[in-house]
Amino acid sequence: MSDLPHIISEYFLHKNNHNKEGLLSVFSDDALVIDRGESKEVRGKEQIAAWIDKSLSGLNLDTEISHVTEKDESWVIETIVSGDFSASPAKFVYYVALAEDKISSLDIEFAGSLKKTS
Repeated sequence: MSDLPHIISEYFLHKNNHNKEGLLSVFSDDALVIDRGESKEVRGKEQIAAWIDKSLSGLNLDTEISHVTEKDESWVIETIVSGDFSASPAKFVYYVALAEDKISSLDIEFAGSLKKTS
């Protein structure tokens, strides 16, 4: 998405390609990740690497960006995520802050399942 800073676009590219090393490379050394769906908060490359391993493991995730907003030098990215998890497809909102061309803070919020019920 052209509206996004390059490093955020890289995050979603690596996420969709299940590229763990690429994902880790977009974070600053002391970055904070808050994964509200997993009730997890991790800081620093070592903890983020473990979180990436767990969050990509066997779920075959695909993330489509549906809307982007910039507010106070941070980014709100609304997405639809599909994969091998019970709520798929689902809406997730990513709140991203940058520092020195790296992601310094990533806060992920589950915003509801889009699964059709019959």
